[in-house]
Amino acid sequence: MRKSVVNRNLLALLVLILAGALVVILGPDRTGDVPPDPAQQGQGDAETPAAAAAKPQPDQEGEAPPAFFGGTNSGGRLNFGQGDSSAEGGDGVLEVQVWDSERQPIPGALVAAFPKQPFDELGVEAKRVRQEGRPCDRQGRRRLQNLNPGLSYRVAAIAPGYAVKRSPAVPVGGKVELTLVPSVTIRGEVRLANGDPVPEAAVLLSAQDMSLDGLPPVARSDSKGGFQLEAPGAGNYHLRVRSAFGSDQWLKDLAVFKDMEPVQIIVEGEAALVVALLNEQAQPLIGHRVQLASTGRGDGALGARTGLSDDQGEVTFYSLQQGMYELKVEVPGFAPLRERWIYRGEAERLERVLRQPGTLEVQVVDAGGNVVPDFPVFLHARDRQVRFGLPRNQRQRATDEEGQCRWTDLPPGDYLVTAGNPAGDQDGIQLEEALQSRENVGSGTVWAAVSAGTENRTQMVLEGFLVQRLWVRQNGDPVAGATVAVTLFRKVDLGKQMYFSMRQSNEQGEVRLPPLKPGNYTVLVRASDWALPHHSTIEVSANGEAAVVDLPSGFLYGQALHGGQAVAGASVKLVDADGRPLMDAFQMGGRFQGVTTMEDGNWVVESVPAGEYLVIIEAEDLYPWKSPPLQHDGVQGFPVGVTEMVAAASLEGLVKNLPSQDNGAAFQLLPLHLVDLAGNRMATTILDPQGRFQFPQLTPGDFRLMLEVGGSEHQSPPVRIQAGDNFFEFPLP
Repeated sequence: MRKSVVNRNLLALLVLILAGALVVILGPDRTGDVPPDPAQQGQGDAETPAAAAAKPQPDQEGEAPPAFFGGTNSGGRLNFGQGDSSAEGGDGVLEVQVWDSERQPIPGALVAAFPKQPFDELGVEAKRVRQEGRPCDRQGRRRLQNLNPGLSYRVAAIAPGYAVKRSPAVPVGGKVELTLVPSVTIRGEVRLANGDPVPEAAVLLSAQDMSLDGLPPVARSDSKGGFQLEAPGAGNYHLRVRSAFGSDQWLKDLAVFKDMEPVQIIVEGEAALVVALLNEQAQPLIGHRVQLASTGRGDGALGARTGLSDDQGEVTFYSLQQGMYELKVEVPGFAPLRERWIYRGEAERLERVLRQPGTLEVQVVDAGGNVVPDFPVFLHARDRQVRFGLPRNQRQRATDEEGQCRWTDLPPGDYLVTAGNPAGDQDGIQLEEALQSRENVGSGTVWAAVSAGTENRTQMVLEGFLVQRLWVRQNGDPVAGATVAVTLFRKVDLGKQMYFSMRQSNEQGEVRLPPLKPGNYTVLVRASDWALPHHSTIEVSANGEAAVVDLPSGFLYGQALHGGQAVAGASVKLVDADGRPLMDAFQMGGRFQGVTTMEDGNWVVESVPAGEYLVIIEAEDLYPWKSPPLQHDGVQGFPVGVTEMVAAASLEGLVKNLPSQDNGAAFQLLPLHLVDLAGNRMATTILDPQGRFQFPQLTPGDFRLMLEVGGSEHQSPPVRIQAGDNFFEFPLP
């Protein structure tokens, strides 16, 4: 037992270390964290930051977030390792006092409470404390209210000139004192060996302690090579620099203190790649950013190597490792350039001519010339480099109400536009074959030539497919907001049907279905979250006639109570007369999951067709309620009535004096029955080898236990089962 506990602790420690390492490597945006212990650091920056602190603001407490029926609202964002300072909604209070290192209050300091969460030792962002923090009064005090009494919180504080600091986790109702240490400014320069400045160098400050808060985000050197960082207090730090002019530079155990000298960083390397940027008139493009990112190793927090084009329009990258890189150039007024390049160890020059971008507009129509709205369309560049360079979110578009989709800032060239997969049919040809040849493109695909500086329009015709209009009605009235789906199979099989393209009906109850081949289809329609799904068969034909789905107007309704009080959140299920669940392809598992009772205990199930049903109501700690068979006409409302639910009971116990069994013989299963006083069997369980038994989810009342052993039947005296847990011993003679 002790060994397994130790192993679990070691595993948890390993997970924490790995998570911390990922944060350092991948480098999240760190704009503020806990500074080092002031007792182990220097005295801080030049001026006393308390004098520069913001004036106190009027006391303003945030309101608890509203609660919404059918769900919960945390009122804030959940961030890994940072907690959620907005997760309030209780009457808990924390008293906070903020001091400087000389034990003087810091007026106007911002404080915020974050619920304790796993891995929150990895830090909190200072910008989040600034955004969500509330100011202290003139004595540096703040009363944080509306906290959840069931949670522990870590309180963070920050003030101008100070680094952010957090407290350990404290329970609600306590007092928190935070001592802030001054932040320290680090200034420096990045230069070449000959003294020339290195612009656009990425500079990252890190610390040996991965849980240290207040580490600043990545800084970039200016045109003179200068940079500035705010360290969370004096101490030893690591400095890492990445630029286009050489390999990464590390300054380990850099001593940071008040009035320290500027840091000098020398970068040097061997030229590996020259990128020349030209316009269509062969003129150099000067002063534009060029990025080179590694595709295999990843660039972490420092990001891609970045350089600015010189007077010749050139950027030189030095000291590269062999491998694949992605070159990215974005110049205003020109089509963006993104391409992949492999460095094989030899210096290379890439001359790239940037051209004006083009615009492509595609309209999708069906075989009858009707526009196809809300339809997925994919863009593929014939040029492999352009194809790889297109961002994923730019490759796919959905058509608008006019059946159109539009792409801007495209590099000039040939593009293949392919339609989504209409009704599961594989029209057209394989993509790679289509990109090699412009022949045999087929239905659902179209070639488009994009010229520089022009708008290009084309039309895609879905041959053999038609857009079907559908009206959803109930009692002749339109049903707005109904969810409609179409089955992929012509033959209806409720156990195997698959649905696609969920659409919502508009205010007029109209839905335009996706392109379909002519024929009969089954549609599934649900009027609301409280409605049963309705299956209907429609015909898609070339005459363009709209289909109509009439939903059943019948509904069942009732109210669940316990002890005269409303039961909110109970599950209400509808099954057929044989107890089988109703099919619902919208739900996981294909079964109707039912509805839940509202705050007042009321419930309703809409769009119920004619038939015989059973209603089952289940709630935590209450005995499930089951109605008798209900015959519904499918037209009117059917009142199930008020259901008075009772507390659930359970019975555990022990049967004594069981006959012993032979050693080595298979254990004999002994069923134990629970019967009412009239002898009707209510439940059955199996005794374990020691004679123990358990009956969960019972209704309170008087019962007997009945057991047959060795051909003899034994009955217990009456057992009165009350709400809650019950125990009974059943001795055999």
